[in-house]
Amino acid sequence: MRTLILLLFCFGNLSGQISLLPDINNGIEPNDSSQIATFSFYIDTTDLFMQSGYQVGQTVNDFTYYDTAHVRYNLDSLLQLGRPVVVISGSFTCPRFRSAVINDLPALYGQFGTQATFLIVYTLEAHPMSPDLSPYSGTVDITATNINQGIFYPQSDKYFQRRQMAKLAQDTLNIPCAVVLDDTSNTFYHTFGPAPSNVYVITTSGTVFSKYGWLHNNGLSVEEDLIELLSTLSVIIHENDPEIQFPNPVSLSDEILISGEGNLDVEIINTSGQVVFHEEGEKNIEITVSKAGIEHGLYVVRVTDEAGRVISRKLIY
Repeated sequence: MRTLILLLFCFGNLSGQISLLPDINNGIEPNDSSQIATFSFYIDTTDLFMQSGYQVGQTVNDFTYYDTAHVRYNLDSLLQLGRPVVVISGSFTCPRFRSAVINDLPALYGQFGTQATFLIVYTLEAHPMSPDLSPYSGTVDITATNINQGIFYPQSDKYFQRRQMAKLAQDTLNIPCAVVLDDTSNTFYHTFGPAPSNVYVITTSGTVFSKYGWLHNNGLSVEEDLIELLSTLSVIIHENDPEIQFPNPVSLSDEILISGEGNLDVEIINTSGQVVFHEEGEKNIEITVSKAGIEHGLYVVRVTDEAGRVISRKLIY
């Protein structure tokens, strides 16, 4: 049996200095009655939405947006927390956004919500009702899904209308993270998009680690990216935090050693967000890889103690 204590470093030692491009807006929340500006149509015949906005490795612009309760969110300030930021664009009239928020986001947020900051930016309605035109086709394009589900909403003309739509999405879809509003100049749409529901994983230094045209990406590749990115960073460990020890990669006879204060809850999670092993115990837990019953692949071992502290480690088998 082999055992290796994982070495831990502070985020600040490995993340690099934050160096964002200038803020794309003035940081002032628009008045409710402010008119939302006209926009340019963006038609992507590939339906991939990978060419608009930033590309992997590029430094992004800073931004400041407000949520439905008027709380301010600034990208630079979020990165100062020492966590990667996952930025997702969307609108309630986008069927693929609704589906991804319901089916994919909860697992991602549940696994990484304490290690990365998730932020949804509510932007232009992707498929507004007639006579409004879709930003992504230049035509009236309500979609069969919206018709079947009774989703009929116009393009917002005023800032307060965009807030109402964002609140509708947040409440109806049970979105677990903050939802902020693109401003009246549609700066996010024009700078980080255009795209109906794209995703950026932004490193703590302000560069694009990965990008996807859609959140629902056939296997939650965003999850794999976060596992890889977080493995190069670290979690700030406090004196009483749980400890996880195992070699990487592990073999069938190796042990995963868990220690901590009080009751401990241990989960092994695969790259699809499924909990493939679960065990509870007190203070010291030993789990052989053979007992865990996992197949070869990449996993996250997540430990929660009775105080609610969560520690996660990547495991390769």
